[in-house]
Amino acid sequence: IGCCRSFLNLFGKSKATHCEDGLFFPFSQSPFPAVRARGDVIRSLAPCPVCPTDGHTHKENLSLVKYEFPDCGWPSHCSEEHWEMDEEHDKYCSCLRQVNEDEHDSRSGRKMPEFQLPGPQVYEEAMSFANWDLFWYTRGFPSMDTERSKRHARKLLTYPLTIGSVLHQNSGLTLNNQRVSLEGSRSLAVTQPVPQSSSSSPLSNTTQQTEVNAEEASEYVPNLYGVPSYTIPYFPQLTITGIQANYSEVHPQFQETFDPYTDAFFLFSPGFGFPSMTSLSEIDGRPLLQIASPSEWGAVVPAMLATRCAIFVTGFSPVDVERDIRSLEVAPDVMVGGCRF
Repeated sequence: IGCCRSFLNLFGKSKATHCEDGLFFPFSQSPFPAVRARGDVIRSLAPCPVCPTDGHTHKENLSLVKYEFPDCGWPSHCSEEHWEMDEEHDKYCSCLRQVNEDEHDSRSGRKMPEFQLPGPQVYEEAMSFANWDLFWYTRGFPSMDTERSKRHARKLLTYPLTIGSVLHQNSGLTLNNQRVSLEGSRSLAVTQPVPQSSSSSPLSNTTQQTEVNAEEASEYVPNLYGVPSYTIPYFPQLTITGIQANYSEVHPQFQETFDPYTDAFFLFSPGFGFPSMTSLSEIDGRPLLQIASPSEWGAVVPAMLATRCAIFVTGFSPVDVERDIRSLEVAPDVMVGGCRF
């Protein structure tokens, strides 16, 4: 497997694991099938960044990346010649090498305290979303002593915490956003159940039942909501359910049950403003924007807007966000006024 070491236990048996200095492997030479498979996917899909600009003639299959960047291990160019011509690769080499080592570290077999999530939050304790360090400290996470541990934890928690922090900031029960007055919060407090710390409380029983159902779903319910799906209980505190279908296929099952006070949509980098890969305009034959494509977001966004639930949209960059916003202005059946994107 490369550089490794053995730890002897009291019974004379050993357990091999990667050492800190032996985490780097080119994707094609990785000891882990999942990493090698990722490299194969990259080589089958990613175009060489130099081919469109060098003026050389390439066959279609040669323009895909197949040369592995020696300093980061990722397939990055179609040939060593183009790798040497690329003046940009030094800008992203260190980041890609970190990802390479992190992928191997997460599969190394070592005990990973960064994945030991804290238990239920004490009712009187407040957490801070100001930055990762403050969040980990105020939420009672184990100490994050290395940058690699921090990256592992951020990778695991970025999506769920993005959702949680945005809902926290925009909640109708939060005073600092001025959506609810002090008097209104007192009225709402009367209707809210008071959390209890006892393990026999209804809240604790409900949480436990949810976890049991999630585990059962991952094993016995492969077609949740009538479409292919999966439920993975990563930890007792984190269970993720995903559907492997277009959202429009399951929306009719929920369209009568949405509540704007309790439900919200999150669209992570949806690409509204990018050209569709499948739909062409009937007027000029040019690709439609994905926000207008019937096979992509064309029917989905109007259905979401009809629920009157909040929709939060993210982007890879300010340019990406601006592109998506402009696309909303020309999309059919999408009214921008009164909707916050």
